[in-house]
Amino acid sequence: MALVGHFDQINNGSDEPTNIEAKDNNIAIDKNTAQTYTDIEMYANEVIAQIISDKLPVLPNTYNIYFQRHLDSKDKSFQDKINRIMDIEDPTNEEKMVNLEKSVKKNLSYIKRMINHSLHLYKNTHTLKEIVKKSENDISNTNIINASSTLHSLKKELTKSSNDSSKYLNEIRDLYKKSKNILLEVGENSEYDNEYDLHSKNYLLKELKKEQVLSKSVNYNSSIIFIKLHSSISSKIGSLKIKKHMSRLIAKLLHKNSKRSDTIAHYGNDLFVVLMPRTDLVGAQMTAKRVKLMLRENSIFVGDNEYELNVALGVGLIRADVELKTILECIANALKKANKDMHEDFISCEDI
Repeated sequence: MALVGHFDQINNGSDEPTNIEAKDNNIAIDKNTAQTYTDIEMYANEVIAQIISDKLPVLPNTYNIYFQRHLDSKDKSFQDKINRIMDIEDPTNEEKMVNLEKSVKKNLSYIKRMINHSLHLYKNTHTLKEIVKKSENDISNTNIINASSTLHSLKKELTKSSNDSSKYLNEIRDLYKKSKNILLEVGENSEYDNEYDLHSKNYLLKELKKEQVLSKSVNYNSSIIFIKLHSSISSKIGSLKIKKHMSRLIAKLLHKNSKRSDTIAHYGNDLFVVLMPRTDLVGAQMTAKRVKLMLRENSIFVGDNEYELNVALGVGLIRADVELKTILECIANALKKANKDMHEDFISCEDI
């Protein structure tokens, strides 16, 4: 049975609880909660049965992905209940690391702001020195000794202040360079893309290697979709700022409508990748069609012109017998072909 990676928006809802009393232990139990536990137990058995039916071992990661994907066959109310419970769970170590990287990079922006303020302070002090120098020359020509003496003292103090500011500014610059170098080292191994608030290329490649190993040892399929703003749209928009805005909107919508088991990443140069574990090529193609339709339902206005979020998509299957680099190059070529074609929803790597 092919598993399909759906992109459904999760809408939270709430049920009014009805409390009953448990006589055995005198603990108040929410009636809806008790029913939810029963429903989850039945659902868990369905998930295990499906895994066994697909002739896969019931491993933790496999169960997790099947548990999430099988939700598509359930009604919206049940999906919402499950998602609310899962949202309450503590973040994983990977999520904590991503949050840490966000904090580090945010700190860099604070450092940059501090340096900018320091530069303004230095420029203002320098300007004051020039003003005092001009005033001193003007007053000196009038032979007003007292006034000239006062301005001379003022100039001396301002010079001292300026020298001190220069010293501190140089120290701040040195500290900034050191901090920047450290952050650049962190960025090289970063698993978070600050520009689009998605996973980074590093994280994606790590997950792809893992899926390739698992596909060989466990004998299941995983697929990838490459997504990029279609050239028919980007060629009509001259502003780089507007193109970036459209790419950010694409990233936001992909993240918002993705499944928990899918990995959404920015590969670089405004290219987005969706990794779908336990999804065969047919399932990936169906997902690609839905993604294209979902994105095209959104648009932006540039002046009087409206532009749909039309994207090009390349689809491919992760194979254990083919090098990962070769697989990615094939999907990239499929994407290039799709970028030249306005009539196809997507191009599969296997079709070129």
